[in-house]
Amino acid sequence: MSYLKSRLDDGFVLAHLLLGLPLDGGTTKICVPDGLSDARVREFKEGWLNVAGYDGDTQEAVRIEAGFDGARYSRDLIANYLMGGADRYAIFEDPIASPRDPWLQEDDGIGQIFTCGQHVYHFLHARDLNESALRLFYEVGRCHWVSVGILTRFAPNRLRHRMTVDIGVLKQLAAASEHVLVDAYDLESDIVWSRQANS
Repeated sequence: MSYLKSRLDDGFVLAHLLLGLPLDGGTTKICVPDGLSDARVREFKEGWLNVAGYDGDTQEAVRIEAGFDGARYSRDLIANYLMGGADRYAIFEDPIASPRDPWLQEDDGIGQIFTCGQHVYHFLHARDLNESALRLFYEVGRCHWVSVGILTRFAPNRLRHRMTVDIGVLKQLAAASEHVLVDAYDLESDIVWSRQANS
């Protein structure tokens, strides 16, 4: 839990708002390869999850689980969550982008965004869910040095591409968050916090 809180503290407005959630009362899950030692599981900042060590002769990596995809759990969670209703959104806070960045002026390859002040948020709404939109959202939304995302409920069709929202909207989105995703293992997986049903 301390790693999750530290990553939220490293984030910006949305991440800081999430620190007000009942984080100690929820559950956390991570996706790691089978066979990973308990000590290694706790090294959240270290990458190379599927490497057990190196061959002494060839110095090639010895893999624990070939083709391990730590992001698979998160993408599946996002897809299943969004399929649950028209009021569901997935949102990632972009830690480096600002609304005037040239790469955000084109629609190709960025997915949907909204802004609040000088901060950019990538989002995916239930109505727009398909495999390519999910992959784009996940890859663009969490490709930076600190990645914080939420799965939340909000009025259907309330968020629109390129709209500007005020801090009140971010507060509503944060307060309604049912899942929080933060990067782990050098972006090879996520730690996912889930709100308990009665929280």
